[in-house]
Order: sequence, then C-alpha cells, then structure tokens
Amino acid sequence: MLLQLFMLRTKMITLQFGKMYQGYALVMYVTSFDLTHKL
Repeated sequence: MLLQLFMLRTKMITLQFGKMYQGYALVMYVTSFDLTHKL
C-alpha cells in the first residue's frame, strides 16, 4: 500500500514536471520565433 502511494506521488510529480517543461519549451520556442521575425 505504501509503495502504491509512493508510485502515485512519483507519477504526479513527473506529470507536473512534464507540464512545466512543455510550457517552458513552448515559451522558449515562441520567444526565439518572435526574435527571428523581428530581425
């Protein structure tokens, strides 16, 4: 039971980190795209 809870917690953290990383990558992509168009 404790292992299941630990696995679930790890899964949630991984999902949150994945979402954060996706958002960061998207912002970086849009920023670089914007910069190339301004030049």
